[in-house]
Amino acid sequence: MKLVYLITPLLIGFSLTDFSQAQNQIDNRTTEFLGWDCQLVEKPTVIKGQFIGMDPDSIEMEFGRLIYKHLIEGESQIHFFEVSEGGSFHIIFPLMRPQEIMITLPHHFGYVYAVPGKTTSFTFDVAISKKNADVNRDIKYKMPAPMTFNGDLAEFNNHFNQLIPLIREAFFWPDNKKIQDSLDQMDYKKARIKGMEKQLKEVSQYLDANTCSESVGTFIKNKIRYNAYNDLMRYRWLKNMDNDRSRIDLTEEYRGFLNEETLNNPNALLTEDFSSLMHELNMDSYSQLKINYSEVYNLLEKAEVLEEEDGDVLLMLDKMESEGDPIQMDSVQKLTLKLYRKYDEFADYQSRLVYENKLKNIVEMLPVGQARDIVASRHFLTIIQRNTTLTKKELQDAESLIQNPDLKDYIHKANENLEALDGEELPGEVTVIEDLLPIGDKVLEKLVKPYRGKIVYIDFWAPWCGPCISEMRRSGEARKELKEMGVVFLYLGVNCEKDSWERAIKKYDITGEHYLTDGREYNILSGKFNIGGIPRYMLIDRSGKVVNDNAPRPSQTRELMEALSKL
Repeated sequence: MKLVYLITPLLIGFSLTDFSQAQNQIDNRTTEFLGWDCQLVEKPTVIKGQFIGMDPDSIEMEFGRLIYKHLIEGESQIHFFEVSEGGSFHIIFPLMRPQEIMITLPHHFGYVYAVPGKTTSFTFDVAISKKNADVNRDIKYKMPAPMTFNGDLAEFNNHFNQLIPLIREAFFWPDNKKIQDSLDQMDYKKARIKGMEKQLKEVSQYLDANTCSESVGTFIKNKIRYNAYNDLMRYRWLKNMDNDRSRIDLTEEYRGFLNEETLNNPNALLTEDFSSLMHELNMDSYSQLKINYSEVYNLLEKAEVLEEEDGDVLLMLDKMESEGDPIQMDSVQKLTLKLYRKYDEFADYQSRLVYENKLKNIVEMLPVGQARDIVASRHFLTIIQRNTTLTKKELQDAESLIQNPDLKDYIHKANENLEALDGEELPGEVTVIEDLLPIGDKVLEKLVKPYRGKIVYIDFWAPWCGPCISEMRRSGEARKELKEMGVVFLYLGVNCEKDSWERAIKKYDITGEHYLTDGREYNILSGKFNIGGIPRYMLIDRSGKVVNDNAPRPSQTRELMEALSKL
């Protein structure tokens, strides 16, 4: 079903139009950075490299990866490149802002700073990298990458790669995890700020001893500061995470570093660490969601779908949650999940509540400016990434909440691209299995029966599930290899609507056999195989027997191949 969200009483107290007249600080920026024009628009960007000292017969050197975090999409962007026999490569990719790029080959990695529309070139000494690989991991990460840069961004990148190990030496991440676990909020904040100041001191000494452009110093100091701010935000879920999965409520005093100067510093946008901080703030804005179970009861009663026994449960849940007993809270979560799966109206209510709560938190947490624009853009793009087009109301909210015109355009184009898929046919190698006849509890048996004599690899997924889509996007070679082996891919869509399901199949060209389960069918399968979340994978042997109901993911190529070799 199509969810239409309305700004309800949860949002009383602020107006989305109250801040629409405010000027975005990004637009006012006049400072140039390495020739960047300050627009948040993706432009073709070039990275060229030459690997020297490599073994020409090594298959490890045939392909490499370029990895970076997208400012708005949040998740890692991965581009593969082919290395020639002579050790060279050349890749063109879209980039929205100046940022750090990781270049990786098996057992080798290095960092490049790239600027939209420009070319970055380097030479990478594989022989030195191999020597570095033999040292202790902690030491290796404090050693400069064996890279020499040339061309437009050479000076900046050469200093950047010298400074990375220097700031790691001053304050290294394993030490950070130890003090996170051992200290309370304010003591941890003092310790992390002290580590930041030590890093800044080391960098200042380097800058005094070397002739560097102003952009190098500005960038690396901001990188250090925002790396610390990111760590401070991550404290809420990283502290003692191995023993206790609960989140920590950060006090207002602790959050004092999240002021307008920090959040709307235009030069911070040039660091990867600022983008990571935006991710933490985006996740933090989902907090404090409270379901009113009495309201859900009235909603289901009005829709005339509520069963009596479930009504009793709903009336009991508010009392259980208010008492806050940990054992009872675990029961609340299990009962809520059961009702969520059973009633579409409950799912719609919770989706609307999440949407409204998120908007309210963004406005209350973040002042007008680049941070609010980025977090709000990620919020609306998350809806689109679930392969659900924005409603008219959501588009109006995005238009009011986001001030930066480039980010507005990005959201509109992403939404239009998704809408355009509705006019396209499904890919040629996609087979959609028709609805099953009433079959009792034998859902899986009916689905795999046509493939008797073949190995079937089942993928439980949904178009709104980020990890599901990420897995499909990143495991193309493994999927191709399995297909050549004659393995049948059977994709079972769960907890989703037909329109978003079909859009995702078209958008990501998910070839194979597809079936969209209804609520009853998925309840049967999830109950029978204890499926608590997706993505989830299963292996069916040639006789139709389930041999692994929690199989390796396609990206876990070695483990998956080992499992297949036994069939």
